[in-house]
Amino acid sequence: MNALRVLVVIEAALFGLAGCSGPGIPASLSPSAYTPASAASSEELFVANHTFVTVYAANGKLLRKISTGLSAPAALALDANRNLYVANRKNSTVTVYRAGTTVLLRTISSGVSQPRALAFDKHGNLYVGNKGNGTVTVYAPQMKLPILTIANVDPHVLIFDQLDRLYVGNPGLNEILVYEPPSTKAERIVHTHNGPLGISVDQKEFLYCVNNTNVTVYTPTATTPSSRIVDGINFPSTLARFESSLYVANWGVNPTLSSITVYNLKNLALVQTIRRGIGDPLALAVDRTGNLFVANGAYSTVTVYAAGKTSPLHTISTAIREPVALAIAP
Repeated sequence: MNALRVLVVIEAALFGLAGCSGPGIPASLSPSAYTPASAASSEELFVANHTFVTVYAANGKLLRKISTGLSAPAALALDANRNLYVANRKNSTVTVYRAGTTVLLRTISSGVSQPRALAFDKHGNLYVGNKGNGTVTVYAPQMKLPILTIANVDPHVLIFDQLDRLYVGNPGLNEILVYEPPSTKAERIVHTHNGPLGISVDQKEFLYCVNNTNVTVYTPTATTPSSRIVDGINFPSTLARFESSLYVANWGVNPTLSSITVYNLKNLALVQTIRRGIGDPLALAVDRTGNLFVANGAYSTVTVYAAGKTSPLHTISTAIREPVALAIAP
């Protein structure tokens, strides 16, 4: 193993209105007038590059390029109205852009410090993982000031499960913290090993975690793994899940040995290895039809694969430069 490459992989991977509320619950964390927009006729792909964000049609055609307000974008998220949120690592802001445009709607800076992760709960509240000050800050829809702060974390990954529980992946602490919002005290601490670099929770509440050398699997409510995936794992950086398939991005010891390994979640068996077009994969996304999108840092491309295929449908390279994050608007 190349020790220098291990360090590089880890560092790169460290780069997703008020209503009536019950007693003790902030109003903005309760169900509100937040209403999802109607579904668009086609999906759009958003790519966070070195200094800008590019947006593509499903066929890979460049639709627009966003640069206003951006400074080393590290994470992307879309609200239910398809507005784009970008975590800017260098200037410690989250910038928000009107759906379908490059128009900057607002900039969130209060409480934000080197943000690395974004997520929305089912009420439309925005959660920001701040690497700089070790917090997760929470913002009500359209607001700039935090309504809640979770402290003493190392937030690299933020996700919500089907029950709207928040999972905070803390690689610096080798743990995943699970919260029942609006509580700022973790209800569960899940122990990991050299991670987590990526996490996912399925409909049955099974938790999947990418570590530096394997993928650990946890049964519901467990704090230690029930099983580990090691077959085909080679310096993994992140993961994605679609129906009964788990996709793991592997850097390998150099770009020519990078791959995406695909596992059957029913038995955790390795069913497929994708190598063509893969080079230092930093981010994965899967659309609603099962197409896989891979951001390749080594080649400055995004490769697209149909479900079950190992050769790209197409490769997006126009305006791509050192891609680090992906998002898909349904």
